[in-house]
Amino acid sequence: MRVIRTVLIVVSLLSFLHAGIFDLIKDIFKPKQNQPQQQQERTIQREEPPSQIEEFPTENEIIIEEGEEEEQEQVIEKIPFPKYPYSYKIAFILPKKLIGKYSVTTVNATIAYLLKREINFKIDVFDIKDGNFDTLNRVLSKIESRGYHLVIAPVTRQIARNICSLYIKKLIYIPTVNKNSLSCDDPNVYFGGIDYNRQFLALAKRVRDKNAVLVYDTSPFISTLNSFAQNYFFIKKRIIVKDIKNLKNTILANKKSLQNSTVLLNTPLVKTALLLSDLYFYSIKPKYFLSTQINYDPHIFLLTQYKTRENMLIANSIFETYIKYSDASEILNSNIKFDKVNYATMNGLDYFFVNSYRDRGRIFKEKVYDNQIYYNIEIVSPVQGKFIRK
Repeated sequence: MRVIRTVLIVVSLLSFLHAGIFDLIKDIFKPKQNQPQQQQERTIQREEPPSQIEEFPTENEIIIEEGEEEEQEQVIEKIPFPKYPYSYKIAFILPKKLIGKYSVTTVNATIAYLLKREINFKIDVFDIKDGNFDTLNRVLSKIESRGYHLVIAPVTRQIARNICSLYIKKLIYIPTVNKNSLSCDDPNVYFGGIDYNRQFLALAKRVRDKNAVLVYDTSPFISTLNSFAQNYFFIKKRIIVKDIKNLKNTILANKKSLQNSTVLLNTPLVKTALLLSDLYFYSIKPKYFLSTQINYDPHIFLLTQYKTRENMLIANSIFETYIKYSDASEILNSNIKFDKVNYATMNGLDYFFVNSYRDRGRIFKEKVYDNQIYYNIEIVSPVQGKFIRK
């Protein structure tokens, strides 16, 4: 029995050993071409679909993208209003050759306002010869490195576009441009320009006859007004007033079109006054004379007679403010009762000031929506010595 058991054990061991040796020999001598195939299969299993790679990038890619996003957010981050600064510091960007008198009057309106608020303030003026990117970038970089609380820039629409593209980390207020007239994504740039498009809409609602004769000059600003006028009136005739000397011939050549018509006056005050006088002299009587803010000026009472402007309607967005502020501004030769840019300058400054000094109340009634001062519109008529709401 013992011999039999011993034989069985030896046979079992030999069978296992034989199998192991056989498998080992099989592995050693199996074709090598199968090895790359297995490795390739493992590699494919670890790869992700292309869509997942795009959707979930590698760690290095994520770090780079997050860094870029953080930097971008930091550049266009909305700047909070300063709270109760000891001295309110303002920088002015003034292209003096482009804005003329406003390089002085807007600064004076600011000084008048801050004096009445009885606080410490500092105003620095940065004159620029042009408004190209390089010039603006140098000036705004200098301003950004200093501790100004507000930048006021009474500039043209093109310069405003350039400012919007620079993303400077300062609160910037542009009182000369309406935000609806350009595209600006910078949350720190605010606008105070009057909305002439809405003024034409208000005028159109007051008259039945939308067939209008458009009288205008050739300045760039007037071309913008012309485009707004076309939104609400059918322009049956266009009359260009290039030269005052030829105004008589221009009027007589268009006498039939002007008679008993709705006339849109996209002309500055002096040309408007001469046109009204000549029309009256040659017995040409339109139904209405319609104009926007450009002719809301008290000098119209000195330059024209009442009979010449009887049927005149003007859209106005300048409303009364506290007398002491307008008087202080007048002392410094800056009119805010009738001048749209000076009014907008002080109006916007009032908004920023009150957001910094919360214990002070607003002087102006206009609200700010989406970084733009929103003006109400009234229709007035220049009667005997004053503008009367119609």
